[in-house]
Amino acid sequence: MARIDNIKLSDLLVNTENYRFDPVAGQKEAIDKMVENQQDKLYLLAEHIINNGLNPNDKIQVVAYAHDKSKFIVLEGNRRAVALKLLDNPELIDNSQFFSLKKKFRKLHSESSGKFLSEIECTIYDDPSEADVWIKIKHAGQSNGVGTVDWNAQQVQRFEEKV
Repeated sequence: MARIDNIKLSDLLVNTENYRFDPVAGQKEAIDKMVENQQDKLYLLAEHIINNGLNPNDKIQVVAYAHDKSKFIVLEGNRRAVALKLLDNPELIDNSQFFSLKKKFRKLHSESSGKFLSEIECTIYDDPSEADVWIKIKHAGQSNGVGTVDWNAQQVQRFEEKV
């Protein structure tokens, strides 16, 4: 059964078995892999979150960490979690290859003081398999209409004209 609750950002653990990359050993490596994989997309996401907040229609999905029930593994929403963690602490980027990204996060951090999200409204599952159906709908394509059906160019244009 799923429930919704606020969780401290510091209690969210990046999934070390994230589908975006091969499994890794720990949190630092998971964050490093996400930085390597997403680069400036993380910065743009953090900037969007600062300006607009988190999407209320798309909550981060978590399960309690087996070794410490006060912590939660992110099942879905790892990019958002990492973007928020980097916004909170840009020094998590320690690979010199990504110095320009770190510099952008430092600037955003200093400009956004007081706008940080210290708690995140999350969907908490008792069992990670409960989240699988929703993760698949979001990430695995249209699934014959069950999943998210993308708009074509004309539909996007209609939306843009209205907005």
